[in-house]
Amino acid sequence: MSGKSMLSIALIFLGSIGFSSPKSDSCRTKAERGDESWTDACALRDSYDFIIIGGGTAGSILANRLSEVPQWSVLLLEAGKDETYESKIPFFPLLLEKTSMDWNYTTTRQKICKSVGGFCKYPRGRALG
Repeated sequence: MSGKSMLSIALIFLGSIGFSSPKSDSCRTKAERGDESWTDACALRDSYDFIIIGGGTAGSILANRLSEVPQWSVLLLEAGKDETYESKIPFFPLLLEKTSMDWNYTTTRQKICKSVGGFCKYPRGRALG
């Protein structure tokens, strides 16, 4: 199977996960409050012109630029939860290691990481931006 076919299958699979997942807590809360401006913005559509998978720096910027065209609909999928107050304060994101906000990645075995069995933590956040 070619690389393009594998990528297409992965994107279709990830897109279907996004459509079957519940709305984020912030959208649900704002909709329950009856805030009309957020109710429309948080509603899922049947189809989109663009689906961006990953709300990191590049994904967020790409979704923002595409949404500048009023006729286009854009869906940005992110695996993370709503950000916490710790993520907004410099150096506090270190407190989020080994939580649900962290992918809990480690490096391959490294000589420099002898105290932790040869593996170094490689924290990566599950959040927008």
